[in-house]
Amino acid sequence: MSKNQIILNQQVEQTSNKVVRKMNYDKLRELRVSRKIPLQEMADAIGLKTAGGYLRIETGENKLDAKHLPVIAKKFNMDLNELTNEIFFENKVEQTSNFDTRSA
Repeated sequence: MSKNQIILNQQVEQTSNKVVRKMNYDKLRELRVSRKIPLQEMADAIGLKTAGGYLRIETGENKLDAKHLPVIAKKFNMDLNELTNEIFFENKVEQTSNFDTRSA
């Protein structure tokens, strides 16, 4: 498994907490639009034939392959960590107990 796949598929267990990262597709689009990069240019950069293919990634219809993250980071003039911090949500899920704290 490559370093990029680890970032994309990250599920880290920390003692009793679980951290799950989900992609923020709106932020991915916002980063591209703010830099005035056309869809076709992004599609070409990651090896897609059409702008529509990249658009489907931005809408969440198609999944983003981890191997494309370094290319996208370069197009956005960002380092890989900066990009992943921008486009991924982090949700912590607390471990719960079955212990009943109600008094009888």
